[in-house]
Amino acid sequence: MAISGDGRVSEVDAARLLALSAGHLKNLRAAGEGPPAYVRGLAGYRISYRVEDLAAWVESGRDDT
Repeated sequence: MAISGDGRVSEVDAARLLALSAGHLKNLRAAGEGPPAYVRGLAGYRISYRVEDLAAWVESGRDDT
């Protein structure tokens, strides 16, 4: 897994960290329900996620009951 200097990982690596398939993470992103993503390149071919955003997204779904 490669982590960029500013703490970003690819969509495939983000999906692995979240224990999701890359396709499911893509669907969550498209529906506006996933963690914040960075889109770079033509037609959004470079999707990346900050590791801290992934952690915050997981924590936001925590059940505190």
